[in-house]
Amino acid sequence: ALVGNAAGTVSWPPASMVGVPVAITPDSTGHYAVEACLAQQGFDPEEDDAFVLAEQGGVMEAMAKGDAIYGSLWAPNTYHFVEENKGASVLCHGKSAGATVPGGIMVRRAFGEERPELVAKILAAWLRAIGYMLNRKNRAKSIEYMKEFYALNGVEISYSAMQQEFETRPIYDLDGQLELMDRSTYNGVSVLDE
Repeated sequence: ALVGNAAGTVSWPPASMVGVPVAITPDSTGHYAVEACLAQQGFDPEEDDAFVLAEQGGVMEAMAKGDAIYGSLWAPNTYHFVEENKGASVLCHGKSAGATVPGGIMVRRAFGEERPELVAKILAAWLRAIGYMLNRKNRAKSIEYMKEFYALNGVEISYSAMQQEFETRPIYDLDGQLELMDRSTYNGVSVLDE
């Protein structure tokens, strides 16, 4: 998501992005989403912006210090930064910019070839979890699990922020994923290709 600190929030969208520092984690889905957000406002990310390259901790630090007024953050850093920094806000995210930001599980080819049964079990468990989370009756319990997961990793965010996680980050079961990648319609172009 494209996040602004207090100064970035009140000035969004600026008349120009030339020379305006944007802290990003390079070559990430967050980088991709920010470029889509900037393009949506008519800016050319390749020419207009002064990207400050950093890992997520560095992005938050740069925005907190004012070295960058915009930055690329992803969950749970997005929620944590907005909750901890008065006036900060999410200005745009992949969904609002029309950018499909896929997430997924990857496996090294050698591991997949050596242990295909284990890979199949992991994918089956992952797809069951996706199905569970897609069932709105399970939303409260899914948020409880999310809270436990974040707590195990030393992250505390509000219940409201965890609800946002479900609203702004769509997830897809296997049929939904196949539909996104289907090239048999739309003149051989899938939704993910666009």
